Amino acid sequence: MVDDFKKNLPLFTEAANPAMQAHHWQQVFASINIEHDMEQPFTVLQLAQWGMLDNMEALSNVLTQMKLDWDDKEFHCIPFKDTCTAVVLTQMKLDWDDKEFHCIPYKDTGTAVVLTQMKLDWDDKEFHCIPYKDTGTAVVGQTDEIQMMLDDQCMKILAMNSSPYVKPFREEATKWEQTLSYLQELIDQWIACQSTWMYLEPIFSSADIVKQMPEEGSKFSRVDTAFRALMEECMESPSCLTLAQDTDRLDSLKESNKLLDEVQKGLAAYLEKKRLFFPRFFFLSNDEMLEILSETKDPTRVQPHLRKCFEGIHRLEFHNLIVQGMTSVEKEVVPFKTVVNTAQAKGSVEVWLLEVEDRMFEAVHNVTGKGVEAYPTKTRSEWVLEWPGMVVLVASNVFWTRGVEKALSGGTLTACEKQCEGDLMNVVDQVRGDLTTLQRATLGALVVMDVHARDVVANMVKEKVTEATDFRRLTG
Repeated sequence: MVDDFKKNLPLFTEAANPAMQAHHWQQVFASINIEHDMEQPFTVLQLAQWGMLDNMEALSNVLTQMKLDWDDKEFHCIPFKDTCTAVVLTQMKLDWDDKEFHCIPYKDTGTAVVLTQMKLDWDDKEFHCIPYKDTGTAVVGQTDEIQMMLDDQCMKILAMNSSPYVKPFREEATKWEQTLSYLQELIDQWIACQSTWMYLEPIFSSADIVKQMPEEGSKFSRVDTAFRALMEECMESPSCLTLAQDTDRLDSLKESNKLLDEVQKGLAAYLEKKRLFFPRFFFLSNDEMLEILSETKDPTRVQPHLRKCFEGIHRLEFHNLIVQGMTSVEKEVVPFKTVVNTAQAKGSVEVWLLEVEDRMFEAVHNVTGKGVEAYPTKTRSEWVLEWPGMVVLVASNVFWTRGVEKALSGGTLTACEKQCEGDLMNVVDQVRGDLTTLQRATLGALVVMDVHARDVVANMVKEKVTEATDFRRLTG
């Protein structure tokens, strides 16, 4: 068996030569007339089966030729300048042979390109017009994006004009800076005018206000006409740059703002005059006053603001244009002794409100006097349910004071104490009964006062007070 392996040993040795490549094997197979796909692997066993042991000479010849191919191969030494580094250096020099400076117009470079782009950025920028209520016109809105870009470009153009490189096209840069400055001022004046117009438009749309302020009404009418014309132009051509090229538009806005300032001053003086005539108007804001004054033909427009002018008054009782009484938040009504005819004021709200104030005092005095007169005519339990709450509290205090002084002078203070206790218990029993919300509120307040009255009398009995001028009674 070892002998058989020795026979195959030359084949193993030659075939395992690492120098053997695919083309070498093709030469071997061709010499022994064997066709084999070199992409397919093969083994020594296959070589033996193909008769390679009998043709070892073909394999040896290929190996021998491989060795001969290297016999004439030598290292080639060249001068240093022809070495790799020298070649690279030479190539670097050659690479620059076709390189040239490219000269272009100066304005197309750097700063000029930025200036051109700044102008292009405005090509698609437009003012956004929004219909405003039922005025038949619009207002400009959503200017934040325009303002941000304007602020950014204003900073850029200022920096550009301070640069030494701007000299070749300074005229163009200066003109653009003027355009941006004009656009900024236009927007500022426009927004200021629009804001004031939106505030004053509903005021001077009232014929009553215009009638009372004819001069200011005329000035506002001029502004209103100019503003509406501006908005029509903007809706037809909303481009920012287009609007910024008309210097007359800025002059018109400046004039409008000047007129609006005069109108506002006149309006403030007008409201001040009304407040001085009827001081309770100082409790109202300008807008609240204008809401009242803008509808002088409708006196009921004062109703929402009465609580600010008169504490405790919720509404006035109107019959057509006649004020007949006043109502509290709890819906307690106090009729006027003398009614107020608002038509006689001829649209001057402050005049008839001043008269209403006088009628309020008169009504309170009248109803309180009647309540005091009616107190002795009925039982206390019946009387407290028939009169307004404040009348009940005032009249009760009047008769309690009168009764205590009478008891002190007659020496019947103990009996007065029992009377106070009895009045208190009667009211407590009433509170437990079937009452309206208003009656329950009145009796609730009366209980508190009756408790205090009873305690004061009880303390005087305890201190043995016998005279109305006793110090202990005055300090109790």
